[in-house]
Amino acid sequence: SFMQKLEKPQILVFSATINQSLQYILEKYIESDFVITSDSENMTSKNVTHYALDIKHREIEVAVDKFIASKPCFCMMIFCSKKEMVQPIYSHLKENGLSVTYITGDLSKQERKNVIKAVNLMKYQYVVCSDLASRGLDIQNIDVVLSIDVPNNIEYYFHRAGRTGRFDKIGESFIFYNADTQGNIKK
Repeated sequence: SFMQKLEKPQILVFSATINQSLQYILEKYIESDFVITSDSENMTSKNVTHYALDIKHREIEVAVDKFIASKPCFCMMIFCSKKEMVQPIYSHLKENGLSVTYITGDLSKQERKNVIKAVNLMKYQYVVCSDLASRGLDIQNIDVVLSIDVPNNIEYYFHRAGRTGRFDKIGESFIFYNADTQGNIKK
């Protein structure tokens, strides 16, 4: 192969996060001369302020409506752990006359690109999405992130929150919880 013909190729790996399985693969197959890591204490930008909101077991649509009514924003991403929740929340917001779109894995790659382009052109104020949109997509100008639930994997929360506070801008990340998910919030 091409790589075998090179005496000692330079291989660079960049990632916002490297989980343990990827770390194992990198150590096994790539000889590293050095590793540069950022401060693990700062899982998101220092420009992001985090808030946890107890919704006291209200219906999720009611909680989202109250939140949106009380939180003016330029552009908000609303994350759902289950992609099955994206469509009902999207439909509810659309029925209420809000400028809203959605992103899930059910969209084709081209459809996702079109949605991202439209959001970046400020055609939508709200984007309801699954965790697919929490990383690797170039969505700009998000000033508020709302997680309607506590994600199963804590890393997803930090990916979600990382959609805001980018490029030296200020951002806020909110997460809904109930008494039964309070333990996960403390984590």
